[in-house]
Amino acid sequence: MACYVIKAQDTTTLKEVDIVIEKSGKFSSGKKNQELDSSLLSLYRYKTINDLLSENTGIFIKNYGPGALSTTAMRGGSAYHSALLWNGFNIQNPMLGQSDLSSLPVFLFDKAGVEYGGSSALWGSGAVSGSILLQNSSPFNTGTSVLLNVNTNSFGTANVGLAAVYSKKKWVLSTKLYGNHSNNTYKFKNDSGAVLTQNQAPYRFLGLLQEFKVITGKRSSLAFNVWLNANERQIPPTDQVLVSKSYQYDKAARGTISWNYNGPRLQSVIRGAGFIEQIDYTDSLIALYSKSQSKTIVLENENFLNYHTKHRLHFGFNSTLSSATSDNYLGQPGLNRFSVLLGHRSLFFDHRLQTSASIRAEYFSAAALPVTGNLSLDYFILPELKLQANAARIYRQPTLNELYWQPGGNPQLQPEEGYTYEAGAIYTKPMKRYLISIGGSVYTRQINNWVLWVPGPSAISSPQNIQEVWSRGTETDWKLRYVNREFGWQLTLNSTYVLSTIEETQQPNSDTKYKQLIYTPRYLFVASAKVWYEETSLTFFQQYTGYRYTSSDNTHWLDPYYVSSIRLNYTYPQKSISLVVFLACNNVFNANYRVVEGRPMPLRNFEVGISLLTNHKKKIENKS
Repeated sequence: MACYVIKAQDTTTLKEVDIVIEKSGKFSSGKKNQELDSSLLSLYRYKTINDLLSENTGIFIKNYGPGALSTTAMRGGSAYHSALLWNGFNIQNPMLGQSDLSSLPVFLFDKAGVEYGGSSALWGSGAVSGSILLQNSSPFNTGTSVLLNVNTNSFGTANVGLAAVYSKKKWVLSTKLYGNHSNNTYKFKNDSGAVLTQNQAPYRFLGLLQEFKVITGKRSSLAFNVWLNANERQIPPTDQVLVSKSYQYDKAARGTISWNYNGPRLQSVIRGAGFIEQIDYTDSLIALYSKSQSKTIVLENENFLNYHTKHRLHFGFNSTLSSATSDNYLGQPGLNRFSVLLGHRSLFFDHRLQTSASIRAEYFSAAALPVTGNLSLDYFILPELKLQANAARIYRQPTLNELYWQPGGNPQLQPEEGYTYEAGAIYTKPMKRYLISIGGSVYTRQINNWVLWVPGPSAISSPQNIQEVWSRGTETDWKLRYVNREFGWQLTLNSTYVLSTIEETQQPNSDTKYKQLIYTPRYLFVASAKVWYEETSLTFFQQYTGYRYTSSDNTHWLDPYYVSSIRLNYTYPQKSISLVVFLACNNVFNANYRVVEGRPMPLRNFEVGISLLTNHKKKIENKS
């Protein structure tokens, strides 16, 4: 449950207006927010969310290789500490506390963005380091459109996506199908520099996303979403001499329903969701056959009362029930969570200053949860210059695996909890044909009761609340854009500096105090240069990732690496048909690198693809 931006403010004529309440924006002020615009989503429609984020944000993506597991590590946290939100619902697996970004095609989503920093009062458990926001929201009254994407690459990949949208005045039907099959055979270098071939990592992803929306009244609408996917992949060995017989099969069924009301003073939403996820893991070499399934039911209500032109009250509740079955569980454990939220937003000084405050009280069946809160402000000191500040109490509840996995689970675990503070500034200046945008932020976050799996009796690891972690750092965002009729160019640079150290530990004989957390690069730079003329564009991406320690005492590490890619796009537009062709070269300079130890990444490789879009817009009658 969280806060919303009301797109149509006090509008009463809503015959052809989308009635949408978004879980981001006005109540998440004071923090860095990054919107990944429609042109960027179009460029990455052949790729997955991990590619989109790794090449365009300051987020470190812990990538195990093409088609393999990819998770986030934002602002010195782990994958547990980032919320993944689809249409406002957190879809992190309740057993694992994370989701795999490599299985999320960009093609599925109409909007994507990143909210940096902790927002537990708004989004609940897990929103400690930041939140990734994905949304489907097809507009009303735009006619009929069909999009076909087809692409392949050097790895023996066949990737197909088909989207059909039928948009009328009062209802919208959207269907998206995708299939990705890859032999995933690629060249890499081992530690001695010899070129080898990875041929034990094939995968296949299939999915369907169905959306239906209907306007039920002058100020109300109803939306349904169903998302089904089935994934299959082989897990390669860390030592390439060995043979792998490890396979993972994932299935998920997600359904949501949402009723939105947008009145002149009161905006309200009632929504519910049901998620079922299944993970089967097999390894015939060691006779391991593991099956698990999780179920989540969510019901929530949120309301926004504009009781004054400059003041808005936000209140609501959320009820979440999660349960799971597994070969490693005793019975079918479950977690119940119920929370109430109260927030307030105010505007001052001719809307130059916006302040927001939120508080969340929550009941958790497995342990006592802290009352969390958030205070933030945005202040336009000049029309071009905005200052931001935010303070929040944050937490993460233990996952089902941490509590109940056998052997090793610890039902006595307490939630991780702490405080985060940040401040920043954004300067944006349009000048004739130029646009300059410069942003910067500093943050600090202290987390107590940090959970760590530690060896116990009989060498069985068990999670314990034994660490205190301090994360702090800086982020900068630079953009320079030039447009002159059909010609233009753009330069961007995102930089990240992170110190995330263990300040206290109760682990005996530990040499980890004041050491950097594993797989947390201190330096990260992501840059791009784009030039276009008429319908042709050329984009160059450059990433630098610094040292990542692979041992808690910082005695072992992975070397820094540079990775470059280049992409050429050509669009052939017609009246109702648009054809897009792209060519891409990844790892242009043949870098030999590892993101994760034991998981070599591909050498230079190529992609080619084509998109065909037909759009038959409804003719608007002139009644004047």
